[in-house]
Amino acid sequence: MLQHINKQHPKACIVKAIRYNLHAVEHHNGCTLNCRIMVMEFCSGGDLFGYLEKGNKFTERFTRSIFQMFLDTLECVHNEGLFHGDLKLENTMVGSDGKIRIIDFGFADVTNVSEPNTKRQGTALYMAPEVKNGKYNGKEADLFALGIVLFVMASRRYPFNLSKTE
Repeated sequence: MLQHINKQHPKACIVKAIRYNLHAVEHHNGCTLNCRIMVMEFCSGGDLFGYLEKGNKFTERFTRSIFQMFLDTLECVHNEGLFHGDLKLENTMVGSDGKIRIIDFGFADVTNVSEPNTKRQGTALYMAPEVKNGKYNGKEADLFALGIVLFVMASRRYPFNLSKTE
């Protein structure tokens, strides 16, 4: 069922699979715009990159806690047959309850194990080599990006220099 819907409306399938509700936007003059939006909670903690950028450091305990939340969230996404496609600190918000919210599912897609993905998408600093080469498994690429996230949280630097890898 999921793959049939994907062929017709891939982004609608993703939104449905991650269980967000779509709403039409009503203009102040009563006209309804021909668009859809996702309504999410305000995340007062900002994003994880901003936290590091302000000079803050992640303790080992905090890093483990955040990483476990990443794993739990990503497991839910992957169990729905999807991958995120652009995991990074900038796409991770922290709510007032201290829990993370992964945002920006713009590159998300349905995983098809029999046919590798070929779209080169995502953020270069978090991108798996096979994504750069144009033939990859989306779930595995998410896990590679998650490894980069962990490295940056633990060391406050990226594991490689982008200019040397491109």
